Amino acid sequence: MSNARQRDLEVNRAAHTHLTQLQRDWVWFAPKCRQGLWRAANQVGKSEAQGYDLALYARNLHPRQRHFGPLNIMLVSHSFEQMDPMLGKLWSYLPRNEVDPKLRYSKGYGIRGAKQPVIKLVDGPGAGTIIVLATYKQGAERIMGGQYHRIGIDEPCPIAVYGLSLIHI
Repeated sequence: MSNARQRDLEVNRAAHTHLTQLQRDWVWFAPKCRQGLWRAANQVGKSEAQGYDLALYARNLHPRQRHFGPLNIMLVSHSFEQMDPMLGKLWSYLPRNEVDPKLRYSKGYGIRGAKQPVIKLVDGPGAGTIIVLATYKQGAERIMGGQYHRIGIDEPCPIAVYGLSLIHI
């Protein structure tokens, strides 16, 4: 692969992604209703599609959801370890020049470089957007602390977390 193509992929992977039909359906379906649930077998691309969808939404490049100003987004999972594959997909779709330069993703360890587990967009069309990362154990308390434009739930969650997520969107 040429150096120019490699740099282009690093800056904007989303522009070069080819989704499966199931993944495209998720990206186009998600905006149509307040809640979306995708139940399917392992290894069909759920995390890839959710990472792609969430990155486009955070960057204000989603084909069906546009917004004005910075967003508060939350991504919740059973544990940070369980969230890692999904987080890796999301991170891969965020151009490094738009993410806070202090932050980095480390496979198996998640987001590093911030006191709180968050991803901050500092440049580009989603500048000012914050993606808060939380676990189900801390999720109820974390969710109660704010209003969110979107909450992504990775893996089945306790009813308390689900109920609070509906209230705080």
